[in-house]
Amino acid sequence: MIEALPDWELPVAYAMGVLGKYGQIDFRVTNYRGSHELPAVVLATVLGYRRGSSSYELDLATFERAISQLEPAGACDAYEHPNLWAWQRLRADLANGAIPAGSTVIAVFIGRESDRATSDPVRQLRLYSGIDPS
Repeated sequence: MIEALPDWELPVAYAMGVLGKYGQIDFRVTNYRGSHELPAVVLATVLGYRRGSSSYELDLATFERAISQLEPAGACDAYEHPNLWAWQRLRADLANGAIPAGSTVIAVFIGRESDRATSDPVRQLRLYSGIDPS
C-alpha cells in the first residue's frame, strides 16, 4: 500500500475522532511516534494524505471505506488492533445515534513535531498528544 502512495511520509501523530458542532474534538484513538503504521496508510489512501499536518472531515461513505480497508488486518490475532476497534465503535455510535447532532468524523495528522499548527484540529491533537502547540 505504501508503494502506491508517492511521497508519503508516516506522520509523527495521527488520530480519529468526533468533531463537535462547537469545534471540540473527542479523539477516539490516537497514534504517536510511529505506532500503528497500517491505519495511517489506510487513511492516507482513502483521504489523499501524503505528508504534513492537516485534518480531514469524513463523510459516512469515506469512513466506511477506511474501515473496510483496515478490517482484513483484524484477522491477525498476533497483534491488537486499537484503531480498527475504535473505528468500528465509532461507526456503531454513528449508527445508533450516540453521536451528538452536528458532529462530524475527523482524521487529524501531525507530520512532524516541528510543524506549526495551521488549524484548530491540528492544534487540538498537538495538545492532546503532549506536543508543543506552536
